[in-house]
Amino acid sequence: MMLIPHVAVAISHPFLQNGLSRMATTWFGDKQRAIATSIASLSLPLGVIFGFASTPFFVRDSDPLDKIKSNCIDFCYFGAIVVTAMSAFTLLFFKE
Repeated sequence: MMLIPHVAVAISHPFLQNGLSRMATTWFGDKQRAIATSIASLSLPLGVIFGFASTPFFVRDSDPLDKIKSNCIDFCYFGAIVVTAMSAFTLLFFKE
């Protein structure tokens, strides 16, 4: 069951990573292109670090099972809110 999401991520990863240099080529000048590509390339690992670092604030080992389930749902909502806010910001301020 867990293999299906991993396959989907593996298929989409080259398109996401290669799209970053295309974005930098389209939106930024020659002097800014390397910095834009570097920042965009670091966004994926920084997102993973943020996800792993924020998990202990939602799920604790000493909580009962029902509380852990509730905390996992809260963590999913938190992630959805963060991604929605970032996407809305991007859609509002980047016109092209």
